[in-house]
Amino acid sequence: MKSVVLLPYSPFPADHGGKVEMLKHLDLLRELGECTVLSAGKRPVGMGWTEANRQALQQRGCTLHLREEVFPYLHWRQGLGLLYGALCKGLGLERAFGHGNPYHR
Repeated sequence: MKSVVLLPYSPFPADHGGKVEMLKHLDLLRELGECTVLSAGKRPVGMGWTEANRQALQQRGCTLHLREEVFPYLHWRQGLGLLYGALCKGLGLERAFGHGNPYHR
């Protein structure tokens, strides 16, 4: 069975319970077959993907693909979406979309 896992950050070093559980989950998926890990390599989301951590994950039998390696440039649709968001914010329409509260952005 092939598995694809989305991880928000590197599970190494396993210094708290969330990372330990993440590693257990990866080990179980690897036992079932091929396991591919998708993650962000840079902040604000992805963090901790050093070369040593990448090799440790590959030694466990998983394949790692980082967002920055798969999409090294801004796709035209992403650029169009950013332009649309900037235009709406510039016109003061963020409240029209229910985002007046800064905690809901």
